[in-house]
Amino acid sequence: MKKLPIPEPGSFKSEQYLTEHLQGLFSGEPQASETFRGGQTQANTVLEDLDLAGYAKKRYTAYPASDRGATAVSPYVNAGLITLQQLWEKSDQVDGNISTEDVASYRNELFWQEYARHWLARLGSATNNGTKREIDGNEVPVSLDRRMGCMDLMMAELEDDGFLVNESRLWLASHWVAQGNRWQDGADYFYKHLLDGSNAANRLGWQWATGVGSTKHYKLTRWHIEKRAQGLCASCELVTECPIERESADPKFGPAEDPFQVEFDSAAFGPAGVQASSNDIDAVLLNPSSMGDSDPALAANPNMPCIFVFDEDSLVGQQLDAKRLCFWTECLADLALRRTVEIYRGSYAELLADRALATTFVPDSESLMQQHVGKFAHVYPASWLVKPGDVSVKSFSAWAKASNIANLSHLTSLTSSLSDVQLP
Repeated sequence: MKKLPIPEPGSFKSEQYLTEHLQGLFSGEPQASETFRGGQTQANTVLEDLDLAGYAKKRYTAYPASDRGATAVSPYVNAGLITLQQLWEKSDQVDGNISTEDVASYRNELFWQEYARHWLARLGSATNNGTKREIDGNEVPVSLDRRMGCMDLMMAELEDDGFLVNESRLWLASHWVAQGNRWQDGADYFYKHLLDGSNAANRLGWQWATGVGSTKHYKLTRWHIEKRAQGLCASCELVTECPIERESADPKFGPAEDPFQVEFDSAAFGPAGVQASSNDIDAVLLNPSSMGDSDPALAANPNMPCIFVFDEDSLVGQQLDAKRLCFWTECLADLALRRTVEIYRGSYAELLADRALATTFVPDSESLMQQHVGKFAHVYPASWLVKPGDVSVKSFSAWAKASNIANLSHLTSLTSSLSDVQLP
């Protein structure tokens, strides 16, 4: 276990930090996102500036970027710098430029994000496979043709910024599978680059788009590009020989094992209250999905130092793009302005053998935190927008109906009518 230096305020460069201390734990050149920088301070600005005007109509626009309605807050949500509860409450602050339709559409997206978390917690590693049907794919993936203006634009944005709007994600997923590739390889490619990469939203999105987690699939055509990315096709090298002029043939779907019969296990969602195995703790352990000031364990222990581990056991194998690790180090540099921070390169197992730590539960059975959950002195509940319960996650509509919006009554400042939320 190697203790790393704390990033110095004012002079910190995440790319330099990766070069000096984290070699071997990432792929690509040490380069931060061109658009998104990490840290609670930056996240607070993003939350304060949240603008939902025209969201319902513009959220599907992929190009040009200036016409998009997407709020692009997901990198900060995924890191726990902004919570779904905060976004829900922020959407209450409706002014004259924001319609109830915009608010309803945005809140529907928050529900989708929450559904993904429940879906993953309930099904666990079964989400690595199609949950309703499956498709075979190339053992060695076929690369997408970047002479296509739409593919080049989206892949460049993903690889440079670590972000894509939902419409672009649908297009890439659809075309990836249409080339005969395995959807899991495409999902891994997204996870490697996306700053908001999570097993929950990423896998659910790919399963929904490709049809292995639903009864239909998205089929990209040139019509979609011309409708949602106006002007892009005109500059494409393949404008007169577009590979997606018409719909591609349907993939050959096969049966999948039904994972929805698994019995409800409340432990997969974490404790309802603080779970303590000892009275004393000496630090709070953060993780990449909970690095914000409102992290429950962090907030409950304001005088304790915070620890972050660049875990070699997982990172060497994952080889995430450098952008993701740059984002994490920027979050730590910002946190160090307010709290005592310790950074290590090593493993969770080593650290837990010597320290009495508190942490916040991560509802992902593949997370290292959950694999070591019994070794923590204190485990704090995860933050949920909808309280977990024994309800079906077989579809979004079934989950939303069974969960009942009344479950949101635990939030403290709901001033808008819940009837504004339009669920499918």
